[in-house]
Amino acid sequence: GVLYFAKYIVTWVDEEARAKLLQQLDDEAAGRGGRGGQALSELEDRLSADVNKLSDELTAELERFKKEREQERETRTAQLVEAAARAYLAQDLAAAAKHCDDALAHAPENAGALHLRAMIHLRANEYGPGEVRARRAAEIAPDQPSYRHTLGYACRLQGRLDEAARHY
Repeated sequence: GVLYFAKYIVTWVDEEARAKLLQQLDDEAAGRGGRGGQALSELEDRLSADVNKLSDELTAELERFKKEREQERETRTAQLVEAAARAYLAQDLAAAAKHCDDALAHAPENAGALHLRAMIHLRANEYGPGEVRARRAAEIAPDQPSYRHTLGYACRLQGRLDEAARHY
């Protein structure tokens, strides 16, 4: 949605800028009489330069907007994971699951949210989904021993002791 809107704005601004500059070109060409061809060429060059400058400015603005949105998304995800952790520690698995699911909707590859959601699944005796989430968290952040430990625990709960031992 945001990219479509940005593309629409860029197209609209480009068309509006082009129309204004073409009108200016016509006005200046009419005022120069016999030098119309040279004046037209100069104005076309200015038009092209102005449109390129505007396009560059809008591209830079779009990049700033994307970065701001990414920072907002990361902040919101962190808040949701923190709320999920508090709910988990308070033994409120339903609220913890909801906060984790909301965080994962914002950032599906957030290893912390995946790990916590795996722990919630395991606590609720949902071993398959717990293993899937624990495995993904361990893949994303292989340097986190607790993620591998949770994956091992999920395997152990399902009776796969040899596999569990490899993850501990």
